[in-house]
Amino acid sequence: MSVEKGMEHLSFLFRFHLGNGTIINRNRRLLRYYWLCYAKVFNESLSLFACVLLGRNRDAGLSVLAIEPGKQLHARIWQIGLGVNPLLATKLINLYCVCNSLINAHLLFDRISKRSLFLWNVMIRGYAWNGPYEVAISLYYQMQDYGFVPDKFTFPFVLKACSALSAMEEGKKIHEHVIGAGLETDVFVGAALIDMYAKCGCVVSAQQVFDKMVERDVVCWNSMLAAYSQNGQPDDCLALCREMAYAGVNPTVATLVISISASADSVLLPQGKELHGYSWRHGFVLNDKVKTALVDMYAKSGSVHVARSLFELLKEKKVVSWNAMIAGYAMHGHANQALDLFEEMKEIAVPDHITFVGVLAACSHGGLLKGRCTSDQC
Repeated sequence: MSVEKGMEHLSFLFRFHLGNGTIINRNRRLLRYYWLCYAKVFNESLSLFACVLLGRNRDAGLSVLAIEPGKQLHARIWQIGLGVNPLLATKLINLYCVCNSLINAHLLFDRISKRSLFLWNVMIRGYAWNGPYEVAISLYYQMQDYGFVPDKFTFPFVLKACSALSAMEEGKKIHEHVIGAGLETDVFVGAALIDMYAKCGCVVSAQQVFDKMVERDVVCWNSMLAAYSQNGQPDDCLALCREMAYAGVNPTVATLVISISASADSVLLPQGKELHGYSWRHGFVLNDKVKTALVDMYAKSGSVHVARSLFELLKEKKVVSWNAMIAGYAMHGHANQALDLFEEMKEIAVPDHITFVGVLAACSHGGLLKGRCTSDQC
């Protein structure tokens, strides 16, 4: 088979299998084709393999397993002397970061002499997603020492690290850099700034950033909604939700989840019911995240029967769903129902510390002795 025919065949196989099966199965298939074509069309096949395999790993829910095929490829690349090829090294580092293998990513990063801005951004993003978050901030300053200027992708990553650390002073410094770069009104950078200030409890600064933005996409609106909701300003959150509707911005699942969560109070239940109606009319109620938010809202506001009905409609009951229902029963004096649901939960899911907080709250209504028994399981 000629090189051209081999590459044509290989390319077809890669793209055919890319959409079939889990990412782990795709990786295994791709590796088989890679070894088969190694002798005749190595360079071309390696490049195609790297683009297809490593460029598509962001959707991997099974990223821990997906790392092994990448390591095999890394070993082969290094064995034949292509380990410091900037393109392939960047793709490998990206794979390691996505799979939360930051040690391997950083080791390879340190061996690359010619680093691009994209490569710095990949490393900063890896630490911003997975921690240690301090390293993301350190890399941000290191890249500037090497003469690189942060761009509209760098800032959201490093601001995410500041958000995770609630490091507002550091975030303010980076905000000044954003202003200097003329990127304060960029939708992605603006949303990251809003999120950073919100996580640090400074809603006023988040609002100022939001107000300066000329163009706002749904992510920016959601970030500001979350800023109000997370900082105990549900009325402002719901008012902004209405403003968003008047502005003609179509809500997302995140919009509904944030706004419904802000309505989780008996005083705000009428607004919550409006959001429930909107979710029903536009199909959002079919989404389990929205349904879980509704369970939480009705449970906290005292409508535990409605909450339980929605809870039973969930396709997949996650820990957060069980916790919402148990806490709702506990808050409103339904101790027996809370404890019964806890027993049912243990057959299906693994309780966490929030579960036990709800259970112990229920026990305070249902009897100290049973509370002691439950506390032994904590």
